[in-house]
Amino acid sequence: MTQKAPKTQNGVNMGDPLRAVSHTGGEPNKFVQARKTAKAYQNGMKLFRQILESREYKENFVKRAIHGLLPPAVEIMMFHYILGKPSEQININFQDAQEDLTVLTRPQLATRIEKLHERVKAS
Repeated sequence: MTQKAPKTQNGVNMGDPLRAVSHTGGEPNKFVQARKTAKAYQNGMKLFRQILESREYKENFVKRAIHGLLPPAVEIMMFHYILGKPSEQININFQDAQEDLTVLTRPQLATRIEKLHERVKAS
């Protein structure tokens, strides 16, 4: 009994897309590459989740946090998650935006700045 040759089209095995190779020198089919990449990503995510959820990792993380050994970026991220991220912009409404500030003296400008600073701190 002879075995049938696989059905091909332009040198590509059409019968099994997981074993298919292109006709351009035996490079793996893009479908196979994408599937392998997705599988590796899933396996990596599963492994990382297991590590992060392990008792040992959690205990070690708490020890590093207590002793101040966490990277600054991690500490900042923790502050943002727990206390909320501070606003990145401040909106200030001027009562008279048409006022010419060039006519004010330096002490008058300094007083205005101090008042504005107090308003910003209060908001």
